[in-house]
Amino acid sequence: MEGRGMIYKNKENFENYANSRDCLKELEAFIEGRDCYDGTIFVLYGLRRTGKTTIMQQAAVNCSMPCAFFEVESGDSIDDVKKEIVSLKESGKKVIFIDEITKADEFIERSAALPDIFAREGVRIVVTGTDSLGFVFAEDDELYDRIKKVSTTHISYAEHRRVLGTADIDDYIMYGGLMKAGENAATIKSYEDACKYLDSAVSDNITSSIQKDMNDHLSVKLSKDEMRTIIEKMVELYSGKFSVKEAQNPLKKSSVNYPVSKISEMVDEAVIHKLTLEDKEITRQFAEKINASKEVKTTITPEMIKELQNYLIQMDILSANKNVKFVYDKNIGWQNLGTSHDFYIVQPAIKYYHLKEAANFIFTEPFYNNVPANVKEVMIQKLNEKIMGDMMEQIILFDTASYLSKDRYMIEKPSFSIKNGASGEYDMLVYDKKKNVYFAFEFKHTTEPFHLQMKHLLNEKFKEIADQYYGERQGAYVLYRGTPFKDPSGVIYLNVNGFLLAVDKHKDIETALDFLTKDIPPKKMSINEKLDQLTASHTDHMQCFPKKPEDIQK
Repeated sequence: MEGRGMIYKNKENFENYANSRDCLKELEAFIEGRDCYDGTIFVLYGLRRTGKTTIMQQAAVNCSMPCAFFEVESGDSIDDVKKEIVSLKESGKKVIFIDEITKADEFIERSAALPDIFAREGVRIVVTGTDSLGFVFAEDDELYDRIKKVSTTHISYAEHRRVLGTADIDDYIMYGGLMKAGENAATIKSYEDACKYLDSAVSDNITSSIQKDMNDHLSVKLSKDEMRTIIEKMVELYSGKFSVKEAQNPLKKSSVNYPVSKISEMVDEAVIHKLTLEDKEITRQFAEKINASKEVKTTITPEMIKELQNYLIQMDILSANKNVKFVYDKNIGWQNLGTSHDFYIVQPAIKYYHLKEAANFIFTEPFYNNVPANVKEVMIQKLNEKIMGDMMEQIILFDTASYLSKDRYMIEKPSFSIKNGASGEYDMLVYDKKKNVYFAFEFKHTTEPFHLQMKHLLNEKFKEIADQYYGERQGAYVLYRGTPFKDPSGVIYLNVNGFLLAVDKHKDIETALDFLTKDIPPKKMSINEKLDQLTASHTDHMQCFPKKPEDIQK
C-alpha cells in the first residue's frame, strides 16, 4: 500500500544488524507493553546519523505483532499521516513506525490525535524526525505528557565501542559521537566536516523547527545563513579556545633560542579557556561579536543567545559539568563558595576538530615564523595533549553521570584553595547519597604513571574538607591510559577504557571499582622519575596536528 507521498518500506528488506543501540530495548519494551492505552506514543529524537531510523527498523524486524513502516515526505500534512494510520489500523496493524514525521505540515500544532485517539485504541505508534527540536516544541503543547521520549544524540564511549568496535578513548575522542567509527569511515574527520555537520544537523534543525511552529520561539526570525553563523560561533565558544596572547608572551620575552625544556611551562599557560553564556557580560560581548559578522544582518540580543543556548541543551548537544569551589583561611577555616557550571559540546568529534582548528594559531600567527622548528614541534605536541586531556576529562565526567542513577549519585568537580598555600582539585568526585560516601578521581592522558599525578589526592587538607561535605572517602583513583596497579600510598591507578566499560556494565560505582581492583598488583613509583617520561608517552598523538602551515589548507 502506498500513501499520499509517504514511502512504505517492507521490514523483510531491512538489514539485520549484529549490534544495536541501548535504547532499542526501551523501544521494544514499549511495543510489548500497554502504555499506548494510557495515550502514549514513543518518540526517538536526536541529531542526524545517530541511528534513529536503524533502531526503528531493528524494532520492526523483531516485532511479533502486525506492523507497518512508512516515511513522511516534505509536503505531506499531519492530516495525511492520520489518514494513513486509520487505513493501517483497519487493515489490522498493531504497531506503526513513522519515520521523519517532523516533515509533516502542522505536526507541532496538530499532533495530539496520535496519542489521544490512535494510541488509546491500542495502536503502538513509534515516530522519529530529523527536526528533533520540533518534538520539544510539540511536547510543550500538543504532545504534553503524551510521549515517551528517548534521545539518540549521546553515544557513550562504552556504547560506541560495543556497537562500532571503537578501539580506545583516543579513537573515540577523534571520531566518536556518530554511528560511524574509525579514521576511514567516520562522518567527521576534519574541521570542515564538523562545520558541514553542524549546518545540516543543528542549524537547519533549529531553523526548520522554528519556521514550522506557529508560536514565536525567537523574538525575530533568522535566516538559515544567520542561524548557521550563530550556531558555528556558539560551538566554537563551547568547545573552548586557546589563549594566543598567553602562549606568546613567554616566547616574546625570550630569544628565538627559547629552551625546549621550558616549553612545557610556556604551553601550560596556553590553557583551553572554557566560557559560559551564563555570564551576562560574556553573553553581551558574544552578541556584539555575532552582530559584527557580515553574515548576520539581524540584531542579535543576549536574550536570543540565551534562548538558542537552551535549544542546544534540549537537543542534547550541550551539557554542563558542576564545579564546587572551597577556600581555606586559617582564621575562619573552610568555606564553600558555591557552584558553577562549565558547558561543553557533547559530540566528541565536533569539539575535537574545533579545538584542533583553534590550536592552529601556531601556524597562522606571524610571530611563530621565528620560532625554531624543534620548539614548535614540542608546542604542537603539548597543545595536542591539552586537547586530548581536556576531552578525556569531559567524556569521563559525562559518561559516568549518564551510567549512574541521578537519584543516588552526584557527580561534581571540587576545587580547593588554601590562602597562602596549595591549591588544586579533584577531576571528579562521585558522591553516593544513599551511603554518604565518596570516591575521588584524577584524570591523566598518559600511558605512564608519575608521582605528581597523585598529589591532590594525597593532600590531607583537601581530603579534610571533602570528608566534611561528602562523608567518608572510599578510595582515591587515577584514571589514565596505562596498566592498572596499586600504589603504596593507597592511590589506585586504573585504565580509563576499563573504567568506563565497568561503570556502564554495573551501573554502580562501588561494584565497578571492586571489579576493577580485585586482582591488580602493587607497584611503587620512584620519586626520582622525571617529567620528560610523561612527555615521551605523548608522541603517538603528534600526527593529529599538521606540522607545516600549508597542511592546514589540505
